[in-house]
Amino acid sequence: GRPSPVTAASIGDYVPIEQSTEPPRPRIVRSPGAESKPMTAEGALLALEDGNRDYVAYRDLDTNRLNVLIRRRDGSVELVEGG
Repeated sequence: GRPSPVTAASIGDYVPIEQSTEPPRPRIVRSPGAESKPMTAEGALLALEDGNRDYVAYRDLDTNRLNVLIRRRDGSVELVEGG
């Protein structure tokens, strides 16, 4: 058959679904790792400019530390040096 007609009584019985007030949790998305060969900060900057990402992780040629260059919203580039 036919669906039941909607009446005022059936509308009054409606219980709204609770909506979460918590923001959705961010997803973790895997990306390629650090550049495979050690490079200088200048080389990493060139890789950042050539790529389509806002960051480049690389192993520093002089210190052998893992560093990250991040393009900031204002267009400047931030260097995060590994410990």
